[in-house]
This record gives sequence, C-alpha cells and structure tokens, in this order.
Amino acid sequence: MAEGEDVPVVNLKNIIPYLSCLVCNEPLFTVTRLCERGHTFCANCRPYLNYCTECLGKFLAETRNYSIENIANLVKYKCNNYDGGCRTLLTRDLILKHNATCSMSPVICPLGNIPRAKCTWTG
Repeated sequence: MAEGEDVPVVNLKNIIPYLSCLVCNEPLFTVTRLCERGHTFCANCRPYLNYCTECLGKFLAETRNYSIENIANLVKYKCNNYDGGCRTLLTRDLILKHNATCSMSPVICPLGNIPRAKCTWTG
C-alpha cells in the first residue's frame, strides 16, 4: 500500500472461527492437521476421524497448517471467566495456564458432595 492509503480493518470476531478446530470448536492450541482441501483440525481430534467432516476428503499424512498456527499464536483470547468479571486477555500459551488458576473461577459448594446436604450454591 502506498503511504497515506487507508489500511483495511480486520474484525477479530470474524477470524476466530477459522482459528478453531472444525470438530471440537476449541481454539487451535495444538498442532494442526489438514485435509486435502485445506480444512484444519486439531491434532487431538484428528485420530478419531477417517475423513474430513467438511468435504469428506482424505487427510494429508503429517501436514500442518503453519499459517493458522502462527496467527493463533498472535491472537489474544478471553479468560473462560470473562463473563464472570475476569477481563484477562492472553496469548494461547498463557491463557490455558491462567484459566486453570483464575481467581474468578466459579466455586461449587463443597457440601454438594454430601448427598443429604443438597447444596447447589455456586459463586
């Protein structure tokens, strides 16, 4: 682009679906795998598939989608507890660790494990 030209704006909400596995819908946190037509799946789901769920095509042996993996490394993801008040945004490598220890994670009543207590509180 020439200097002074408008730079296109990209809405990340439109990109996120392409950074998710087509089977489990989880962000592509793991190594990716491709079918012969370029559909991308996570390495966790791939072993359970005999063919591409999108086009019924064959999978390429050990082919990865490095472009998607690199883009997924740049994107910042919301904490699982975003709706509960945690406004943390981190890259894919860090968000998994954060989600496991987030102080905004819901707490389930410990008495819920006792059948007679019937505690259903979550907070």
